Amino acid sequence: MSSSTISNTPVTDDITSALKGINVVGWVTAVVTALGAYSIFPAPVGWVQKLGQNKVIQYLFLLGLVYQGGGSQNILFSIVVSGIVYLLMEATRSFITCSEDTGGISCS
Repeated sequence: MSSSTISNTPVTDDITSALKGINVVGWVTAVVTALGAYSIFPAPVGWVQKLGQNKVIQYLFLLGLVYQGGGSQNILFSIVVSGIVYLLMEATRSFITCSEDTGGISCS
């Protein structure tokens, strides 16, 4: 399949169209919003913690945060940013590990 065939599909046209109007500030605010999902918040209640163990639910919550925050309420842009950040965070879990001891939190 040639690249010209792929570039003319309705899905890639929709994504390209959705991303075309996003400037650098839009990308920065969306990524910062997504990274905020991984920062320090008060501990959620038990049922939310249990719900958050599901990877699909984690992604959907991240998507919702990006969409209403830095994603400019552009669903395709928010899906792309959320997907990139989610995959990067999941990838780093395998080689960056942190543990808490008496001296604080240490990561390696």
